[in-house]
Amino acid sequence: MRPSLQPYHASMTKVLALMALIGAIGYVLIRIRARLQGGVRALGLGAAARPTADTGAACETPGARPAPDLARRARELRLAGHKTEAVKLVRDETGMEWDDAERFVRTLR
Repeated sequence: MRPSLQPYHASMTKVLALMALIGAIGYVLIRIRARLQGGVRALGLGAAARPTADTGAACETPGARPAPDLARRARELRLAGHKTEAVKLVRDETGMEWDDAERFVRTLR
């Protein structure tokens, strides 16, 4: 390599390494988001938090277990300051692990 290109090559190598690191972090974040959304969808709870525009009733997710009542009850417990009871309720009715149930309760609005 010509001596005049050595500084350019070194900086480009660093830029490419940084881009690879950013890409890897982005991939991990996308996988985490997909896992979190998948858990909510599998329980049929993602649609339960969004009322339909025409009736105001909870949307049903085709093929998923309908549980809008669970989401409502867990939300009410959390908002009343009973986070542990809300997590226990979600675990008892869904069979989720503690961490997953806690994450779900945190996402309820």
